[in-house]
Amino acid sequence: LFFFLASQGAIAGIVSAVVATVIGAVSSFIAYQKKKLCFKQSGKN
Repeated sequence: LFFFLASQGAIAGIVSAVVATVIGAVSSFIAYQKKKLCFKQSGKN
């Protein structure tokens, strides 16, 4: 039972780390895209 709980905790930790990494990557990608869009618009004007 202890091993089962420990492995569950490890899996939860890994999953949360992966989710946090994905969220960080997506948010930085969106910020980068917005920045690029702003530069394009300011270049046209």
